[in-house]
Amino acid sequence: MAAQWDALLRDDAFADYLPLTRRIHAQERLRSLFPFYSMGMLRLSRDHTSRQAGEIRISPLRGGGYRVESTTTGEQIHVAALDQLVDTALSLL
Repeated sequence: MAAQWDALLRDDAFADYLPLTRRIHAQERLRSLFPFYSMGMLRLSRDHTSRQAGEIRISPLRGGGYRVESTTTGEQIHVAALDQLVDTALSLL
């Protein structure tokens, strides 16, 4: 898990997402999830070997802000700013 976080935090391919990645990584409970990017979306998997385990997905929106969603409950929350992401993602765990 730590190696995956390190890769996302250090790889230049993810430089555009670094503020988002750092913000999520700073929170211990979110850091315990397996992170990966797919199609510009940060996906935080409870168990990366099973799709049924569920994910928290964070997508930047074209007009600004982010969509945070849980694949377990189907709930989607739009937030206006990066500083709202952590609390929103934690509420979906």
